[in-house]
Amino acid sequence: MPKIRVFLNNSGDTVTSRRKTILLVEDEILIAVDRAEFLERNGFHVLTVINGNQAIEKVGSGGKIDLILMDINLGKGMDGTQVAEIILKEHDIPVVFLSNYTNAKVVEKTHKVKSYGYVVKDSGDTVLLASVKMAFRLYDTQRELIAREEKLKTTLAERVRFEKQLLQEQDNFIKMFSAAPVGLLLLDENSIVSKSNQAICNLLLREPAEIIGKRAGGGLGCLHSVETSYGCGFSGSCPDCVLRKSIESALKDGTSVHGALVNPALLINGEMQERWLSVSAEPVDLNGIRNVIVAIEDISDRKRMEEDLNEALEEKDILLQELQHRVKNTLAIISGLIGLEGSRTTELQVKNVLQSMRDRISSLSKLYDMLYRSSMDMKEIRLNEYIREIAISLLNSYKPDKGQISLQLDLDEMHIDVSRAIPIGLIVNEIITNSLKHAFKNDHQGFIRVGLNRRNEYVTIEVEDNGMRLQSASYPEGSKSLGLVLVQILTEQISGKLESKIEKGTRFRITFPVGVGD
Repeated sequence: MPKIRVFLNNSGDTVTSRRKTILLVEDEILIAVDRAEFLERNGFHVLTVINGNQAIEKVGSGGKIDLILMDINLGKGMDGTQVAEIILKEHDIPVVFLSNYTNAKVVEKTHKVKSYGYVVKDSGDTVLLASVKMAFRLYDTQRELIAREEKLKTTLAERVRFEKQLLQEQDNFIKMFSAAPVGLLLLDENSIVSKSNQAICNLLLREPAEIIGKRAGGGLGCLHSVETSYGCGFSGSCPDCVLRKSIESALKDGTSVHGALVNPALLINGEMQERWLSVSAEPVDLNGIRNVIVAIEDISDRKRMEEDLNEALEEKDILLQELQHRVKNTLAIISGLIGLEGSRTTELQVKNVLQSMRDRISSLSKLYDMLYRSSMDMKEIRLNEYIREIAISLLNSYKPDKGQISLQLDLDEMHIDVSRAIPIGLIVNEIITNSLKHAFKNDHQGFIRVGLNRRNEYVTIEVEDNGMRLQSASYPEGSKSLGLVLVQILTEQISGKLESKIEKGTRFRITFPVGVGD
C-alpha cells in the first residue's frame, strides 16, 4: 500500500499527502532494486516487476499506479512497447520508456505508443528523476487540456443546438439569442451588427450600444477598425481577415463557416489585448432577408496551454538529443580513462588486463558507430562489416611487425539483430585477442582467418590461426582464461554451440540458429 505523508501547514493543521506510486518494469533485478531505492529516496512509492505479464497483472489488480517506468527490452516474450499498448487500452497511466538504446529507430518505435518520455539507462539519476517529474507535469497538463477541450466541445454542441433552434423558431429567436452561452452577433445584409447577446458583452467588457451599429471588427474593438466610423473592412490587413472573409462567405454565398481561428488585437477595457477567437458564421433568413449569426468563442487559454505543451515536448526532445550525445561519448571516455591507467603502470599483467578491457569496449563502440551511420532498419546491422571492423582494429591495436601476421577475412554478407550483435562482437574480440597474445611468440609469422557463413537456418563463425601454443588442453574447458570463459558464456547466450581444436594452430567454431535471440 502506498505510504501516506503527514505534515503541518502554516496554520498548524494536519495535512496528509499520498506518495505517488511508480510501477518499475525491469528484467534486470539489480538494476530494478537500485532504481527503486533511488526513487523511494526521492519521495515515490515504487512497485517492481520483471516482465510484461507481471506488469499487466499488477496494473489490472486495481491498485493505484500513477506512472509506469517501462524497460523496452524485457528479454523473451513481449517488449516494453507491446506491454504498454496492452495496458493503455484499458488504463490511462503515463508511461516513460527506459532503454540502453539511443538510436532513432528504437526511439521511433516508442512513438507508436502514447508515452511521456524516453530515458537512457546510463544517463544518471538526475536525468531519471527530471524525466519522471516532467512526465507527471506533461500528464497533468494534458489531462487539463483534455478536460478543457471537452468543455469546449460541450459548449460547441450547445451552440449548434441553439443555432438550429433559431432557424426553426423565428418567433423565439430574440429570447434564445440573448440566452446563448457563447458570444453571438447578428449581422444584417450590409455586415452591420444589429443585435448582440450578453455573452459577447461579457467577453468584450462592452455595452450593447458600443457593439450594435458597427461592422463586426468595430463591434469587437479590433484595433484595425478605427479608420472609419463603421470600423471594419478598410485597413490594409482587412482583405486577409478571417473574420471578414467568414462573414462575406456566409452573406454572399450562403456558406457556413465553423471554427475559423482569428488572432486579433482587441481594445478591451481601454487596453490592447491579443486574443485567440474561434469564429463560426451561419446564414439565416429573417423576413426573407439574408442575415448572419456569428458565434465567437475565446479560446486564448486553450492556445496558451497548447503552446506550453509544445514547449514541454520541445524540452523533452532537447533532453533526448543531449542523452544520445552523452551515450556516444561515454564509451570513448571510459576507454580513454582505461588507457591512461594503463600508461601509468609498469606491471605487464595489469597492462594486458586493461588492454583487454579497452578491446571489449572498442567492439561495443563500433556497434554504436555502425548503428548511427546505418541508413537501414536500426534494429539490424551488417554482421560481416561489424566483424571486419573488429578484426582490423584488433590487429592494428596490437601493432605486430609489418608482415608478421596476415588477416584473412572470408565473410558472407548478412544482417543480424542488434541484441545478438553485441555478444557476437565480444566473442570475435576475445578469440582474435587470444590469437594475437598467445599464438605468435618469438616473431613467429602466420595468419589469422575469420570466416562467416550461413547454411539454411544456421550461422557459423570460424576463427583460426596457424600459430604455436604451449597448451595441450582443448579450449575453453581446459583454460581458466577469462576471455575464453566469456566466449563460452556468450555462445550459450545466443543459443549456440562452441567447438575448438588444436592441430597445426587453433580453430574455434561457433554455430547458432538464425532466428533465436536473447
